[in-house]
Amino acid sequence: MRKVDGELAVSNLRWGLVPPWAQDETIGSSLVNGRAETVFEKPAFRDAVLKRRCLVPVSGFYEWKPLGPREKQPYHFRLPGSRPFFLAGLWESWGPQKIETFTLLTQQADAAVSPVHHRMPVLLSPAEADVWMDPGATPQRLGALLLPKASGLEAFPVSPKVNSPRNDSPELLKPAEPESLF
Repeated sequence: MRKVDGELAVSNLRWGLVPPWAQDETIGSSLVNGRAETVFEKPAFRDAVLKRRCLVPVSGFYEWKPLGPREKQPYHFRLPGSRPFFLAGLWESWGPQKIETFTLLTQQADAAVSPVHHRMPVLLSPAEADVWMDPGATPQRLGALLLPKASGLEAFPVSPKVNSPRNDSPELLKPAEPESLF
């Protein structure tokens, strides 16, 4: 979701930010996430954080916990009751074709996520989302939204079938039975 003519609108953007100065689209594959700690400094993000912020509505996200040199266990993170929430993002328009792309902002993981992964997306409450989307918000006010805070997330292991985009089913959101993890 982003502001279009002053109103929030749902937009279909490609994941992987391609800054306006990029030579080609391939940089997008390395800019699927941006670190909240450096977003105001990094050339790929500093203009977008001031002018092109977006919200990504989700009901949860996945992270993978390393179990060994070649094994990882996927976990699903969500709010209790599967309530939807927002992730902080940035968007850009690139090239003569006006390809529209976005990135998610990440931060140091909180106590709920850190047993699985050291980073997590920046979560925004509805009130924080209003500030994030306010075109008049100052860098200081925006930066305050990007500071780590307790998320209140719950987590559970899910089937490794989530590792393939060919698998798309509500079953992927169910807690995995211990014998079906691997």
